[in-house]
Amino acid sequence: MVRSIKFVYEFIFYMLYKYAAKSEKGWETGRGIPHWIGVFSLSCLLFINIITCVVIVYHYFPFSISLTKYHALSLILLLYYINYVIFIKHRKYLKLVKKFSNHFMNKKVLQEIFFWSYIILTFVLFFTILPMFATNKH
Repeated sequence: MVRSIKFVYEFIFYMLYKYAAKSEKGWETGRGIPHWIGVFSLSCLLFINIITCVVIVYHYFPFSISLTKYHALSLILLLYYINYVIFIKHRKYLKLVKKFSNHFMNKKVLQEIFFWSYIILTFVLFFTILPMFATNKH
């Protein structure tokens, strides 16, 4: 179970990295920062996922909560640091790029569907669930 979660987590980073590298090439910026964009994007997606889960739990099991922008900033910085350690420190992202470039040679459509499903579901759930938090505040 943990192994498959790690695989999916690394795969999502790989896809974010791949799209960042592709767009960087398309814009001819040549700055070489797709790994940083991948870490930032993954941290933001995880932040949205965590907030969505908190809102769902809060809706069904109301509890006293006071989230400020400082809590949110602290959480996203923590996620960013964790992702930095996992992917960028010691250039680990290069091993992942090599691993996933070879892993899905004949399953490109399937990997695209999985990746975009995750991205779309993250935002759809977030914007669908968010009004629940606003209505429960009263």
